[in-house]
Amino acid sequence: MNTSFFIDLLGLHAEANTITASQVAARAVLVFCAALAMLRVAGPRTFGRGTAFDLVLKITLGSLLSRAVMAASPLWSTLLACAIFVGLHRLLAMVAYRYEWFSWLIKGESTMLAEEGQILRDQMRQSEITEKELLEGLRETANVKSVDEVESMHLERSGKISVVKKQAD
Repeated sequence: MNTSFFIDLLGLHAEANTITASQVAARAVLVFCAALAMLRVAGPRTFGRGTAFDLVLKITLGSLLSRAVMAASPLWSTLLACAIFVGLHRLLAMVAYRYEWFSWLIKGESTMLAEEGQILRDQMRQSEITEKELLEGLRETANVKSVDEVESMHLERSGKISVVKKQAD
């Protein structure tokens, strides 16, 4: 197999100021396929959750992969770095699954904002959640207007507000 064809096609010796449009296109296809494979390995939780732990992987992959497409960084070493980040994310998620203290360390914990119809203002202050944001969360999440209709409200680790409505008697 003639490796010089692939070297030229992907512009493996190109730099950001010398890469051609066709090399960018070829790299884009390769990087897209590699990113898709890595995200399949990372698992669905990576893009299904909004925790800081998952966000770090999203930002890092986006930044690194764009550099690989535009030849701002070497293609293969950039893809290797991305694979290492995905593997590290996966490993840390497995450790967090087994050990609650580690999960708390890298993912944080939820905070109760209201309980039995009462707003917990100290927790809101610590979480920097305003009353307007709390009420917005009520409407968006539970389709209710008042905290009186709520058994509990939590600021989840993802930053979203979740609501448990009171049971109808």
